[in-house]
Amino acid sequence: MSTFISVFESGDEAGPVRVAVKDLIDIEGHVTTAGSQALAAVAKPAWEDAACLHGVRAAERRGEVRIIGKTNLDEFACAATGINAYFGTPRNPVDERLIPGGSSSGSAVAVASGLADIAIGTDTGGSVRIPAAACGVAGLKTTHGRVAVRGTYPLSPTLDTIGPIARRVDQLAQGLALLDPRFVETRSEITRIGRLRFPESETEIDRAVDAALALSGLSVEDVSIDGWREAHYVTFVLLTAEGWIVNRSHLEQRSDLVSAAAIATLSRGASVSERDLIAAHRYRWEWCARLDKLFARYDLLVSPTLSTLPPPVEDADQIDWPTFVRTMPVNLAGVPALAMPVPLLGSKLPASLQAIAPHWAESTLLTFGRHLEELILAEFGPDLQGP
Repeated sequence: MSTFISVFESGDEAGPVRVAVKDLIDIEGHVTTAGSQALAAVAKPAWEDAACLHGVRAAERRGEVRIIGKTNLDEFACAATGINAYFGTPRNPVDERLIPGGSSSGSAVAVASGLADIAIGTDTGGSVRIPAAACGVAGLKTTHGRVAVRGTYPLSPTLDTIGPIARRVDQLAQGLALLDPRFVETRSEITRIGRLRFPESETEIDRAVDAALALSGLSVEDVSIDGWREAHYVTFVLLTAEGWIVNRSHLEQRSDLVSAAAIATLSRGASVSERDLIAAHRYRWEWCARLDKLFARYDLLVSPTLSTLPPPVEDADQIDWPTFVRTMPVNLAGVPALAMPVPLLGSKLPASLQAIAPHWAESTLLTFGRHLEELILAEFGPDLQGP
């Protein structure tokens, strides 16, 4: 039960598309816990579905999909290991010793283990892409503002987005259409890829991403961008400052029901001053301008999603997040990004490639992802294992 917080039905793969929903998202008649004992103790059942589920419900009425349950997550979605002390930690189906990644841990595990075809997650600093990478599946972080967040328990309104997790890129496209029924996918021409490199990435991970790009046949150039690490820290400032405001009552009134890890993370937001916030937002706009300059030259920017394979659960507290994840600066800019598995020689867990696109360019990501996925499957087969 650690993958799901509540199960509505099990079903099998032969029926309508099975959709799992992260337990930050309201489902009418069900309590939203945000993975927290403190919130579960006081929350009432939602009186209506979250706005992002309107397309899902319409498809459900047509008999095309069915919601099978609500998935587990890091407490208050304020971490990215996938570890939850109260509801339990979802087991990474590729290797149970490893963290499943978070905060949308249950969503990624539900897909990777075959319990769901599409899972809906949220991504504030990487919470769709990190667990997708850790569990060997695909995830799409949407442009900030594309998918309505009303009825979704917030962490940082400046950064929060909602996106799908699935095994294949076609299913991601289907998931995005469910979340944003206005989305019409168009075929995009991709000619130039900018390859972002980071010195902390393990050589094998970089090689896996480079090999996948070589397989694509697209033009690839190495590029650099100043301020990536600073953008990571500025994202964290905004996330914790707004997360503290959202969750302050729980931390002050029900601290005995909140984990020490969540208290430590969110309490850092209490010390963020108004001056700090002004500086963070100023940097945010500067950061957007830097990315825009690169997008004037390149259709996509590509990097690893994670610089290493996910560590064992017992080593999660030793993760150096600014070097482990390559996701948070994407949220700071509000642009969309795709995380997809690519073969990693000698490993049963694939590496994960992150493709980043300009605002509203989800179609470009899906075109790229489909093209690359088709080539990888033809070359390596569905398990992505090298020779």
